[in-house]
Parts: sequence; C-alpha cells; structure tokens
Amino acid sequence: MTTRSEPSPDAAGGVLYPLAVCLLVVGLLVGIALLPRVFSGHDPPFVGKGAPDLSFPVVANAERLPKGADGQAMTNMPVSALKGKVVILDFWATWCGPCNIEAPILDQVGKKYDDKGLVVVGVSQYQDPNLPRIWTRQKKISYPMVFDDSNGASHFDVDGLPTMVVLDREGVVRAIRVGVTQKSELEDLVEKYL
Repeated sequence: MTTRSEPSPDAAGGVLYPLAVCLLVVGLLVGIALLPRVFSGHDPPFVGKGAPDLSFPVVANAERLPKGADGQAMTNMPVSALKGKVVILDFWATWCGPCNIEAPILDQVGKKYDDKGLVVVGVSQYQDPNLPRIWTRQKKISYPMVFDDSNGASHFDVDGLPTMVVLDREGVVRAIRVGVTQKSELEDLVEKYL
C-alpha cells in the first residue's frame, strides 16, 4: 500500500514568497503614484480659465497666508484672497501614501519660493478637520492647511489624490498634476509663473 505525503515547503519557497509580496506592494505603490500621470494625455477643460472663488476653513499654519482685510490671520481662506501670488492648491489626505511622499517636496519648494510670491496650500479631503492640524505638526510641514468637505475638489474634478492645481498671479488655472510630482519638475512649473 502506497501512502501519499504532503509536499514539504522548501527553503527557497519560504524566502521567495515574502519577497514576491514585498515586490507586489512596492509595484502597487509606484503604480498608484505614477500611473495617473502617464495616462493623463490632456489637461482638463478648465486649465486656462479662472479658478472658482471657493472658500475653505484654515486648520493649520494660518500665519503663512496673507493677512485678512482686518489685518488678522485668516480663519477662512477665499481663493481670491491669494490673487497676486502664484498658488499651488494641493488636494490630499493624511491616509494617502503618495500624498505623504509629496508633502515634504511641496514644503521645500514652498519655502524656497516664498519670497518670490509662491503660496502652497494643502486642501485636506474626506476626514476630520483636526487630523490635518495634528499631521502637519507631526510631519513638520509649514505650509497652510485648509479643510475641504469634497465640495471644492469637485470644482476641479479631483478624482485622485494627490492632485495639485497651479494658479497664476491672476487666479487662472495653469496646470493640474495627479500623482506625485518630483521636486525638479515642480520647480520648473512654478518658475514659469513667478
């Protein structure tokens, strides 16, 4: 009588499985961050048009925004209050991996061009408005954060995070980027409108 035994796991299979899972996860993260940029062949129809005058509650780093009409830090930021500046509106969320990769890049570029008239504003999506305040402190991000209940995002057809909207000094939408934008590319883009 012949008995069948279960195959025993070999040493190579024990090492290859975790490696394959790790490579799969890395591949998915790269895809999430970069593929939207590869397949976006044209700018949305509102590029070249004035940005809607939306208003967002400020949740962190209000001191980095221009002062309000009363000379005080803004508690509510209308986009029109930033006219005369080049503006990056970065639609993001604390749970978004690619957003966490891009935030330090935005912070560096924002600091570099602050004295030339650039304002970077993080527009937090789909979460408790206290989370971006805490996250900003923990990550040492210095640019201002506002809260959006997804209403503002719909005005720019934001359907993936991060989505960056660049406005020129007149408040005209000049570029939209979905996914992580590298520092050199972001600097080139900003320098066009400063």
